[in-house]
Amino acid sequence: MRPKSVSELEAWLAAQGGDQTYFCFDDCHLAYDAYCLTPRATKAGTVWETYYTEGRGQADLRTFADEATACAYFLSWVEDQGLARKATNDA
Repeated sequence: MRPKSVSELEAWLAAQGGDQTYFCFDDCHLAYDAYCLTPRATKAGTVWETYYTEGRGQADLRTFADEATACAYFLSWVEDQGLARKATNDA
């Protein structure tokens, strides 16, 4: 089963042998050369952002209304980058 929360995603990536040095899930403003998934508070509530950071800049910023959708996108993104193996029998 595919992860639906950041904690599940972190555990899934570790179990798949993903190189954890490429991922940031908390306090990503200091991350360098990392794929980030982090919540951001807005007036309307929490949104989830995914982006790649190298230095102080963000690239490929995407914003999601819910954690599960952000996790699904993030996992697909890092799999496409070769940073995590794609499971062949996931639902």
